[in-house]
Amino acid sequence: MNKRSLSLFFLFAVIFSCKIDYSFTGASIAPDVKTFSIKTFQNYAPLANANLSQTFTEALKDVFIS
Repeated sequence: MNKRSLSLFFLFAVIFSCKIDYSFTGASIAPDVKTFSIKTFQNYAPLANANLSQTFTEALKDVFIS
């Protein structure tokens, strides 16, 4: 096995062995909760679009409304 093949093998082994598994089971919201709010996200990036935080917040609200 040459050096390049061995390097590729280890690269793929590292990539495919890294796994993140998220699970949202066990979380619950109290049944008496009727409303919630979404605060406006703050945009601290100096070179980002000035309307990005407002646009993202409105899009997130639309997801919950529809």
